[in-house]
Amino acid sequence: MVLSGCATVEKPSSWRGAHGRDALVVTASLDYVDSTILTLAPSSDGEWTADRNKVFFDWAKDDELEVELVRDGLSLGRKTTSLGESKLVFAGWVIHVDARRTSMP
Repeated sequence: MVLSGCATVEKPSSWRGAHGRDALVVTASLDYVDSTILTLAPSSDGEWTADRNKVFFDWAKDDELEVELVRDGLSLGRKTTSLGESKLVFAGWVIHVDARRTSMP
């Protein structure tokens, strides 16, 4: 399952992706070690962009979220995190993620 959505610096938006009867709501922000915070915005399903960065989210397993950061076309790595709040570091870039599971009505 691939998630899509957008976030702003002031008010991160939520993304919702379906996985069986459950849904996943994700909020995220991207910043650099110098405290530069970038805006994330969707360019296609599962791909969020900020400046020259692209962030890919993939909810493939029930309790895990895969996150990949690409800068100038070069992948800085792919990390797996459990649901909930997490901070992922990619070569000085930090992605703050809050992923929560909800039930579909």
